[in-house]
Amino acid sequence: MNSIIKEKWLTALRGGKFKQGKNELRTKENKFCCLGVLCDIYRKETKLGKWGKNDYGNFHFTHTKKSKDSFNATGVLPFEVKQWAGLSDCNPSINGSETLAKLNDSRSTFQEIADIIEKKF
Repeated sequence: MNSIIKEKWLTALRGGKFKQGKNELRTKENKFCCLGVLCDIYRKETKLGKWGKNDYGNFHFTHTKKSKDSFNATGVLPFEVKQWAGLSDCNPSINGSETLAKLNDSRSTFQEIADIIEKKF
């Protein structure tokens, strides 16, 4: 993983600005999954992503310059964010079947997830 992006992600997860949500990158209530936090950093840093809403008011993250690998992401990282951050997967694995999204949606806090990201990536 890109070390500069990693530090920004860790700072954001530990900083208290983002409220933690589950099951989506960003919820209707404006809460974020740990992966959604990374998407928001990407949006601010590159100006190439944006948050959109579907007809039900659910957020999705879209890359503003579509490629053949682009998709409207709701639960995992878009391809472009994964590439930019230097991650190997759109839902990075911690150990086998355990992923960052799964940790986020269970009982792990942003602080606990940041500690794992710091050690594993």
